[in-house]
Amino acid sequence: MEFIQDAAPAAFVAVGTTLTGGVLWVVRGVLTNREEIALLKAELAGQSVIRELDRQNIEDLKRIISDHRKESVASSMAIRERLDRVLESKV
Repeated sequence: MEFIQDAAPAAFVAVGTTLTGGVLWVVRGVLTNREEIALLKAELAGQSVIRELDRQNIEDLKRIISDHRKESVASSMAIRERLDRVLESKV
């Protein structure tokens, strides 16, 4: 019985220390997760901006290609007309 009375304060200290350590570990984990979540949100926002810039660049490229095709068709038609005129004049 005396052993239990002598060991009780040490046991309470051990339990208290363990609980305090556990609480601190959980708090640290929560704070770390919040920081990681904030970093991930910032990274996602940056990627969103980059994605929007990429979309704009793709639209610009599509427009440039379309304009180039129109110019190419017009140029080809003009060349054909000249060739037709040359051929008709030779006949």
